[in-house]
Amino acid sequence: MPAKTQPCATGLGELSFRTPAGRGRSDAVRQFDGGQALNATDFTWPEGSAPRIETRRLALDLLPPAALHAIAEGRLAEASRLTGCDLAGFPDTERNIAAIRFKDLAADPAYLPWSLRLMRLKPELCFVGYFNFHTRPDPVYLRDLAPGAVEFGYFVVPDFRRRGLAEETARGMMDWAAGAHGIDRFVISVSPDNAPSVAMARKLGFARIGGHMDDVDGYEDILSLMRSGSISQAGLPP
Repeated sequence: MPAKTQPCATGLGELSFRTPAGRGRSDAVRQFDGGQALNATDFTWPEGSAPRIETRRLALDLLPPAALHAIAEGRLAEASRLTGCDLAGFPDTERNIAAIRFKDLAADPAYLPWSLRLMRLKPELCFVGYFNFHTRPDPVYLRDLAPGAVEFGYFVVPDFRRRGLAEETARGMMDWAAGAHGIDRFVISVSPDNAPSVAMARKLGFARIGGHMDDVDGYEDILSLMRSGSISQAGLPP
């Protein structure tokens, strides 16, 4: 498996918890939230979904289901209109993450606050990457290894790497999970060849608790962080 050059983390949950076998995309659309269509443009954010979380340099904007659907199908102009963010540069190689999260929402609408968020750099609020928790906290696949935890992954656009944006995003989202939901344990899965992500994980205090073979990315170390309960101030806006 060639070494990754981008600061990104995928992880254990990336290929799990999908829409049940045999149910196509149109069925998932019809069954979302008791019949609410995922491609509806008049989507109303449920209470507590935190559509925008801010850090010092970033706005972390939750993608509505319609935007996930549009990105997954390559309709980036529509996704840009739905989000108010120019997504023309959303990489084709990363569109599958939107399809996965779209199906996750169809299977579990309560997953929404943990789903895919755009990383938008202030003050222009341009698209520089994305962040997502793979599931809601305490999924079955983590209970033996890291009970009560939630796993996350991220991607940074090449032109914006090595600026600390992934670290700031991770800190901000972990702070949100701790403050809003009382979550104090987090997991990431990183290839040992992915030097930027390994360095970031080490800086954040993650430690190896295991390893697994990812179907796409090859061998990955499983890293966990147990936070003390104090909320970091490093990434918060002044």
